[in-house]
Amino acid sequence: MRLEGLVKGQFMERLNRFAARVAVNGEPCLCHVPNSGRMRELLLVGAEVLLLPAEAGSERKTAYTLVMVRYRGSWVMIHAHWTNDIAEEGLRRGFFPGFEEAADIRREVVHGGSRFDLGFRMAGRLWLGEVKCVTLVEDGLALFPDAPTLRGAKHMEHLKDALEAGYGAAVFFIIQREDAKAFRPNRAMDSHFDEAFWRLLRAGGLAGAFGCQVTEECVSVSHNVPILRQET
Repeated sequence: MRLEGLVKGQFMERLNRFAARVAVNGEPCLCHVPNSGRMRELLLVGAEVLLLPAEAGSERKTAYTLVMVRYRGSWVMIHAHWTNDIAEEGLRRGFFPGFEEAADIRREVVHGGSRFDLGFRMAGRLWLGEVKCVTLVEDGLALFPDAPTLRGAKHMEHLKDALEAGYGAAVFFIIQREDAKAFRPNRAMDSHFDEAFWRLLRAGGLAGAFGCQVTEECVSVSHNVPILRQET
């Protein structure tokens, strides 16, 4: 996806899950943080950030939305609300191994009282998919989640229910940075998500993890990342 109109700033402090203080041209400003993850290794005092200004005439309290942070010389996109856009683009362009034949791709598909991020047809079957934004990478290993997520485990359970009802079920982990060499659910952070994820796969669900190329102008899926099982 193309990115336009971003401005540079410096991170000052996180005020709560969805608000932070940044400096733009040396002036402190409030910004919206569109990601509920902890991101403690990324949101450091003085870190260079890219921000999307609020629309002219907007009545919102924050002047900017935090989009990216520079970490060890590379950009990491933290904007979780755009992750579905990246996943949809990757799916449409055939970038996901095993899903190249996906067609009739739709967003926000409702089934059985649950709303799924993606729906598509493949091999004569309707598939339902969930998309997860990944920003945490430790020594080349991408991990999700970076904070406990009851919703995440429920999403895996809802996918498993859909699978048992005859639908295809898939989860796509979009790693919004370039340095991931492998992926694994973060059991140390949330064992419930880890267990629900592996139950989904044992039942026949599919999963993929994908690294992204991230620049100041564009973010796009760039490479497949292997999913590792938990060490025992």
